[in-house]
Amino acid sequence: MKNKNSENSASWVLIGKHEKVISELQKRGIRCVILKDNGDIDFSVRNHADMAAYKLCDNTFIIDKRQEEAIRELSDSGFSVHVTDKEISGAYPNDILLNAAKVGDTVICNEKYISREILENAARVISVRQGYSKCSVCPINENAFITDDKGIYEKCKDLFDVLLIEKGDILLENQSYGFIGGASGKILGRIYFFGSLDNHRDGKRIEAFLRKHSAEYECLFDGNLIDIGGFIEL
Repeated sequence: MKNKNSENSASWVLIGKHEKVISELQKRGIRCVILKDNGDIDFSVRNHADMAAYKLCDNTFIIDKRQEEAIRELSDSGFSVHVTDKEISGAYPNDILLNAAKVGDTVICNEKYISREILENAARVISVRQGYSKCSVCPINENAFITDDKGIYEKCKDLFDVLLIEKGDILLENQSYGFIGGASGKILGRIYFFGSLDNHRDGKRIEAFLRKHSAEYECLFDGNLIDIGGFIEL
């Protein structure tokens, strides 16, 4: 694998096992470091990157200690990897140790259950009731994001430009619906949606919001948006 300092290193992502999304990203020259499934949490999120890893800052990540292969791959490639000291296992809230949304320098999370290391490295923390904060937030830039969680919207609307969309129209295996953060990911300033915005009831509003912020975006394939836990840019 190329060294972290190579010109292509910025086009890597940490991602859970989802062949369709991985295939489309690879077609676009994005290298995927694939995380293994966590069989100790709910089936619907067992392969979600937002449950297994978090980017603390440039070149530094905190990762679930059971992700031995990804930890070794990143460490060998020059990244700084911090390993969790707690098990990510069981039912909510024991599964959300790393599920924090970062918008600019602000971390949005349920700070009661989130990793202390994430909190200690945050410039500002906004504590919300929603434990699956990363799942629920699609960052657009340092000052704007999309969410389908009303609690997050109310806490953040005076600090950020926030688009609140309706829940639903996003598929999540074994659940009634998924979340916008888990159905998208951002790399090299470009937002990728895992499915088509045309299939979301608020698709036109989302597109207008993206245009408002001059955000580059792409829908990877047709059909409903799919919540796979997003990806984490390296």
